[in-house]
Amino acid sequence: MGEQKFRYILVILAGAGLILALLWLGAATLAQTGLEGHFCPRGGGGDIGVPEGTMPWRMLLPLVTREMGALPSTKGGPLTQDETWSGEILVTDTVIVPEGVTLTIEPGTMVRFRHYRGYQEGKVGLIVQGGTIKAIGGPTEQIWFTSDAPDPINGDWGGITLVNTEDSEFDYVIVEYAEIGIEQFASGADVSNSIIRWNNSEGLYAELSSAVFQNNTIYANAYHAIALENYNEDIRIIGNLILGDGHQSVHLEASQALIEGNYFKNFDVSWASPEKVISLMFNSQATVRSNKFEMYGGDEPFYVEPGSTLVAEDNDFGDGHISPPEFDYEDVKITELGYL
Repeated sequence: MGEQKFRYILVILAGAGLILALLWLGAATLAQTGLEGHFCPRGGGGDIGVPEGTMPWRMLLPLVTREMGALPSTKGGPLTQDETWSGEILVTDTVIVPEGVTLTIEPGTMVRFRHYRGYQEGKVGLIVQGGTIKAIGGPTEQIWFTSDAPDPINGDWGGITLVNTEDSEFDYVIVEYAEIGIEQFASGADVSNSIIRWNNSEGLYAELSSAVFQNNTIYANAYHAIALENYNEDIRIIGNLILGDGHQSVHLEASQALIEGNYFKNFDVSWASPEKVISLMFNSQATVRSNKFEMYGGDEPFYVEPGSTLVAEDNDFGDGHISPPEFDYEDVKITELGYL
């Protein structure tokens, strides 16, 4: 009996030692990566008992397991059947989702793409070619599409491309450090409750498509936040926070859109930014309604080329009668790009 108790004690001590090791390794990981203070500014993002300004355990544990040597699942090439991704994913070669195949990505999944900064090879990305992607996270379990570099920069990987897909959906995702965020052609992929940032060209791009972009946070993309070119119909841009910081925002060419309830913050509308906040070219049509604009360098947020039509209704250009949209997710960051 005494020997059995002794074994129980050893098991308990071993478990306690493992917990202490995880705590120490987690603290060391935070110190090395500079993550302190980036997460959960409002009480831990819903984690019970997590102090304000700290990272929740569900996001810390993947970092800890990486430090301990746990390897992510490696993906690359065309999918031949339906797949579900979860946990840590490393994409080493462009993944293609063909017709008849569905890729489902579970909440909280971290998808990292092999980074490449040279000019001899193509960049790794995710292409939905007639298939379907369902990337549906949650307010505290966002799905990440990011670079695998320890020091990521814009353009590290190719981005997400959708072609001939009607049922694809992105909800509560983060897309960062790509050549382009999410681009779609002849598709109808909605993007909602997501963060699109630090991409080398557009954040969201569409041609020949019809989609809803709603409740997103879009900033620091090197070109337009949203670009609609070549015969998009019924694009709805609703309730987004779009930060200007000197970059152009929403651009239309030969397209139609409803732009409603958005907050366009800190936009340069001086002579140095000819496309202003919203630009319409090549016979585009847009209704711009109930948006909040914060601008500097002038008081005209629109550039409308002859032949295009803009209807502006009940917008707030500084009188304060429209409140900014509110979101149920945080703008969480692992690293930060300081020059876009």
